[in-house]
Amino acid sequence: MEDRFKVVQNLFGDTSEQFAYFGIFDGHSGCEAAEFVQKHLHLNLAGTYLSSRSRDVTALLREAYAATDSLLLEEMKSLRCASGTTGVTLLLSDNSIYVANVGDCRAVLSRAGKAIELTLDHKPTSAEEKSRIESEGGYVEFDRLAGHLSVSRAFGGFDQSTVQKLRGLSSFPDTKKFYITDEDEFLIAACDGLWDVIDSQRAVRFVSDCLKKSPDVSIAADKLVDEALRKYSEDNITVIIIGLERIDPVSGKKTIVMSQSSKAKSWEHGTSATPPSLSRSSTEESMRPRPRLALSGIHKLAEALKRAQD
Repeated sequence: MEDRFKVVQNLFGDTSEQFAYFGIFDGHSGCEAAEFVQKHLHLNLAGTYLSSRSRDVTALLREAYAATDSLLLEEMKSLRCASGTTGVTLLLSDNSIYVANVGDCRAVLSRAGKAIELTLDHKPTSAEEKSRIESEGGYVEFDRLAGHLSVSRAFGGFDQSTVQKLRGLSSFPDTKKFYITDEDEFLIAACDGLWDVIDSQRAVRFVSDCLKKSPDVSIAADKLVDEALRKYSEDNITVIIIGLERIDPVSGKKTIVMSQSSKAKSWEHGTSATPPSLSRSSTEESMRPRPRLALSGIHKLAEALKRAQD
């Protein structure tokens, strides 16, 4: 299993505005890069935020991605390891969503039942990406970067033949800011193991149907993963579902709201199933619903069965 995820519910500590951080990282050529980014990206982002006077979160995300990739390449160089990872990260404040991604991990918002794709998949088959790759000295062959990589942006990707990052492979993320509206219901973030077999609108419809039967998003996340397996997904699958409550009539803000339970189906994650609670005073905590967060990840079915037998 090369997928990793990270959740930090109060990334910047005791600041005037709190941000919840969510990240999914889908590794290739080993799990080393995904593990590195899982451990370091949020720390680099927090350090950049706290040391900077700027509050341009999208710019800070780009800076953190660049810093993390630079550190990762040094690590992979010392290990002579070609591991890389795609990734999608979301920062949620009371009324905004900041999203950044490299590769084909995707974030989707359900707005009044309609799927709004917050990210763009980075593929070598895209005319824009192919042009960029070639301008940077890389090439696309068999619809793949350098003939073997199915994504055009990722962390890592150390090329031992040139002792540098694979030419044409970029870690520069697309970054966007979205304002949360009263019509926004939930977010889905997942790696390509889900999106290869279930498109964004179908995923939103599926989760909506699950939530009509039970408001517990952890159940919806598990069922979404199971549905992808039923459709014969042949890749690792990791899913995060984040529920959103209605706008508060007093504060005018919309906040994350879910059950306190969360669930990880994957042995490899090694992360506590229950994320830490928000750092708030008891008075504030009683006025604001506790976050609820659904995390669901699973191996390829063959890998899971093999480990179960072992």
